[in-house]
Amino acid sequence: MKKKLKQIKCKVCSKKINNNSIWCIKCWYKQIKAKVYRCKDCNKNLHHKSIRCQRCYHKWAIKIGLRRGNKNGAFKRGNCINFPKCIDCNKQLSSYTAKRCRKHQISLMNKNRWKDKKFRIKMKKILSQKAKKRIGNLNSNWKKGKTQKLRPRLTTKYKIWRTTVFKRDNYTCQKCERRGGKLEAHHIKSWISYPKLRFIISNGITYCYKCHHQKGYKLK
Repeated sequence: MKKKLKQIKCKVCSKKINNNSIWCIKCWYKQIKAKVYRCKDCNKNLHHKSIRCQRCYHKWAIKIGLRRGNKNGAFKRGNCINFPKCIDCNKQLSSYTAKRCRKHQISLMNKNRWKDKKFRIKMKKILSQKAKKRIGNLNSNWKKGKTQKLRPRLTTKYKIWRTTVFKRDNYTCQKCERRGGKLEAHHIKSWISYPKLRFIISNGITYCYKCHHQKGYKLK
């Protein structure tokens, strides 16, 4: 004869249940959800029954040595050490099938593109249109000709004057009569005291670097 189990009431809802349990099924689920599990290291609330959160578990595993060598799940019997190197710069790569690093692979692709005539014609049109937008007033860094006022020697007018003086004197120094080398265009009447005669060709003479800076000037 089978023994009859004693019926006991639930503590919460006083429902009749078997002798083995204290709560009914509904009250048992409610009590599990009411429990709060926290991380051992950072006291963060967890959704499931565990000792540590995911971040703290990784730190704890590295300290013990669970993620090193053979104990790591991604271990491939030491094959990851034998990665190939780049053909151009001998840099170690991260895959077995690759031959070049990313930098040299992109440069090789661009070289092959520029060999095609259609691609070259298309890119020249695009670059020329972009260059036109960056000239003078259209440039975003335009400051209403401020550089020409502060630095007039950088203007095209000064550069033309300088080259014409060199051509007139046949690129030779007028003191030491040495041709070529580091030449400079000298103003006979000074730049500061005579601003009207700055860009007149008769006011200029070609000197070399040494002859131009002879009096009271230390050479570099």
